Amino acid sequence: MPDTVSTELPLLLCSPDLPPQAAALQALGWPLRAVAEPAPPAEGAALGLLWCPARTGLAQWLHPQGAFGLPVVLLSPPPSAAERQALLARGVLQWLPADADAALLDQALHWARDLAAELR
Repeated sequence: MPDTVSTELPLLLCSPDLPPQAAALQALGWPLRAVAEPAPPAEGAALGLLWCPARTGLAQWLHPQGAFGLPVVLLSPPPSAAERQALLARGVLQWLPADADAALLDQALHWARDLAAELR
């Protein structure tokens, strides 16, 4: 196991669209791409970012279609216990409020990246 964690930032796959924090995240060095659903890219490392500003948007990610295949951070209203369980099963590692500031989101994304590296 490596003693240090890479400082290179992976591609951030944002679903279903870029969040309001996108410009600030790009300024912090995060490469972003909007995708319909987070899935591992053909090449390179990636993290997923689900942006659901309203509860109705959260529902689309709860159905059991299997895991996303990459670590995911969720920006949404607070999920219920049952919703958290369903999201965790799909690969959501952390939840933050949809309006979380970019600095907090940056910290959460670094944590998810580092956790994924440790689990590999």
